[in-house]
Amino acid sequence: MKTTITIFFFLSISFAFGQSFSFHSYSPFNLKVNSGNNVNNTIKFLFADLDNDGDLDVLHSGISSIDDVESPNETNIRYFIEKQINIGTNKIPMFGPRTLYMQDFPMPSGYFIPAAGDINKDKKLDLIVCCEITETHSQNLLYYLNTGTSLNPTYQIINSISLNLDPFMSNSFYVPELVDLNGDDDLDILLSGHQKEWADTGLIVKPTILYAKNIGTPSTPYFLGWFNGAYNLNPTSESDQFVVTGDLDQDGDIDALGGEFRDSSTLTYFENVPLSNGKSHFLEPTFTLFGMPFAEVDENLFFPALADLDGDQDLDMFITRGKDEGFLLEYYRNDQFSGTSGNELFDAIEISPNPAKNEVNIINKSHFQIDRLNIYNSYGVLIYEFANHPDRIDLKPLSDGIYVLEVFSGKTSIRKKLVVMK
Repeated sequence: MKTTITIFFFLSISFAFGQSFSFHSYSPFNLKVNSGNNVNNTIKFLFADLDNDGDLDVLHSGISSIDDVESPNETNIRYFIEKQINIGTNKIPMFGPRTLYMQDFPMPSGYFIPAAGDINKDKKLDLIVCCEITETHSQNLLYYLNTGTSLNPTYQIINSISLNLDPFMSNSFYVPELVDLNGDDDLDILLSGHQKEWADTGLIVKPTILYAKNIGTPSTPYFLGWFNGAYNLNPTSESDQFVVTGDLDQDGDIDALGGEFRDSSTLTYFENVPLSNGKSHFLEPTFTLFGMPFAEVDENLFFPALADLDGDQDLDMFITRGKDEGFLLEYYRNDQFSGTSGNELFDAIEISPNPAKNEVNIINKSHFQIDRLNIYNSYGVLIYEFANHPDRIDLKPLSDGIYVLEVFSGKTSIRKKLVVMK
């Protein structure tokens, strides 16, 4: 067997660990980035089945206006929340017009960047909001308990102190995410943003990711937190990094994407490789993966949303790009497989063991002829290239980390994650 080892960098990376994304279109399925005339631009999309018909609808949230003052604070910013109902199906979506989510929505006195989920398991969509601002400019998380329905909500607003969660230091800023990060079938709270801390040079901004574990009952959530750096999930930037979650590599656990509100930035991928005890464990983040968008100079990428709108069992991505001339909603389609043969080939290739130590077996359980096989590191560098189908690969030259195994058969190729842990 002849092995060629090649080192080169891709100008554009279009693969990742179990998934590959590519730009598809602007404003797909009649999803609207604003209400018309550049009004109420959406910076965060919340996908949920609001009308209980088996497909995903969407809530839009963002800033409606900012007072014309030299240095605006939370009192000068006003927000909106609107909805679009999916009038198509769970495989062929089509969204109706944007309308108010509810009349006289109870906006908090501070920032309004919500997360949505059925927190108390009553089949109604609740909200977590960051955050109410006190007279001392401290932040309190707010729990919007829905006592109506997901489509026609009525809210009982509960202060985070009643959930056993402390407020944050003055002038901190966080964005919430609801996710079952510890796998116990209830929703925990993940916050990303920054806190203010005193240092020798004075008050500094410290990018931070905080976690609160839900230790309550299904009907009465109660939290243990805040934990800094839980499950090895830490910021990678000196500026704010906002995190969204989802099973990006389709391996049954929750991964994360991190983004920043600045130009010349890209998304960061946090791969979750659980420990032997089953607990989540995020590896060092990787960059420029997935064929994800990149913010050019004088552009911002706002919070990405991950959702399976087309019913193909993988997560597509929706993200707002802010530019001087306006806002664009970009749709990145998950195109890991190419037709039925791609799915069959993916199921037919087995990597064992995985995680691997010194060697790994590549098992082909199908009739497919394997033409060649490549292995890339987490930055998209091709490190192994095989002109045939090796049964076993020596991993001794590789350091610990995550790699991508790409298998080619005719016009079909699939990619699988390979974890090396020595």
